[in-house]
Amino acid sequence: MPDNHKLEISCSLKIQKPAHEVFEAIVDPIKMSNYFIAKSTGRLEPGKTVTWQFPEFDLQFPVRVHEMEPDNLHFLFLE
Repeated sequence: MPDNHKLEISCSLKIQKPAHEVFEAIVDPIKMSNYFIAKSTGRLEPGKTVTWQFPEFDLQFPVRVHEMEPDNLHFLFLE
């Protein structure tokens, strides 16, 4: 994919757990690796870029968090 193109993904689903528990499962790299990714270089935080590796691919992808509302599950990832 050319450098000037960005992949944007949006998803939503309902989870029958408290918002704080779901929030932590997403931002905590150890917890997130139990569900979606193989590994991460760090915890998700506003203004920070981390690298995610998925179990299906031998590639790493940068994930930058622009906005985050703790426990409200409103995220905007870009990059």
